[in-house]
Amino acid sequence: MKTPKRIAALLLWMGAFLVVLGPLEAAESGDGPLRARATVRSLRSQVLRSHVSRPATVLFVAPEGTIVKKGDLLVQLDASDLTEQKLEQEMRVSQARAELAAAEEALGGGRQERIETVQIAEQALALAEMALKGFLEGQYPLELAQAEAEMVLAKEKLDVAAVRVSYVEKAVEGGAERDLALKEARVELLESELQAKAVNDRIRFLKDVHLRQKKAELQLEISRRKLELIHAKNQLSRAAQQSRITVEAARERYEMERTRLQRLKEQIAACRLRAPQAGEVLYSHETWGRRGETTTIWPGIVVCNRQPLLEVVDADHFKLQVPVSADLARRVETGEKVTVHVDALPSRTFEGRVAEVG
Repeated sequence: MKTPKRIAALLLWMGAFLVVLGPLEAAESGDGPLRARATVRSLRSQVLRSHVSRPATVLFVAPEGTIVKKGDLLVQLDASDLTEQKLEQEMRVSQARAELAAAEEALGGGRQERIETVQIAEQALALAEMALKGFLEGQYPLELAQAEAEMVLAKEKLDVAAVRVSYVEKAVEGGAERDLALKEARVELLESELQAKAVNDRIRFLKDVHLRQKKAELQLEISRRKLELIHAKNQLSRAAQQSRITVEAARERYEMERTRLQRLKEQIAACRLRAPQAGEVLYSHETWGRRGETTTIWPGIVVCNRQPLLEVVDADHFKLQVPVSADLARRVETGEKVTVHVDALPSRTFEGRVAEVG
């Protein structure tokens, strides 16, 4: 079977000159030097594309063939609309920043006020509980003890009055004085009975009515204070949550507006394309878009996002791609020294080595 020919790619590094011998139409060499139509390309080149997200008009473009240094301005796109949007966006950022500051201040001030409300409710509950404890352990026992002491005293007075009435009734002497003394003794007895009855009713009232009523009132006050405390805590929780939501929303809006402003600044910066390296300016002939279009740029043309504009090639480092036959490829080894002559520069000779055989 006839052995088919193949394409060999040889990369020859020659100091400041790289020659690539690659897949073009194969040429036979015989015993003499290899002669072939080759392609010379820059070893290091970078294509500049438009990174503006919308179509933009070219205001300035460096002429083709210009030798530039790294950082030189090569293309200026119209950024007037973006600049106006940037000014408007800066106002939105300032407004969002002010809203965020106000929300944070309201969060701090309102929280402190609600915390104080909760503290007041806690103190009111503590006072209500102290009032109940004071009544049950202090006021009520004291009132009952006082009433019971008065009851003892009333009984004593009643006994004395009864004895006096009996003594006066048994007196031998009669007359007006005895009748008056008897009436006074009976009145005193009646007063003592009424006083004893009043004290007894008071003790019954203290035990049967006053204790339950006052205790219920104080317990109701405790329940009311507990409800107020729960309400204050719930308000604190809801308000704190709402304030946090408000602050987070304001912060998100502020960050969003800042991001938009930063993107506009990046877009404005992208309107000025500078040389990424030193070299020579060439107009790009790369195809782009769905139709595979190629467009040469000039001032006034409208370019789109990702459209290739220029190419900056390194004028000192090149690669040469040369086709060879399969037989010659088998005789070439990586690292082998090679001498290259270029018809366009008959007086110069380039020395290098084979970097790769493909």
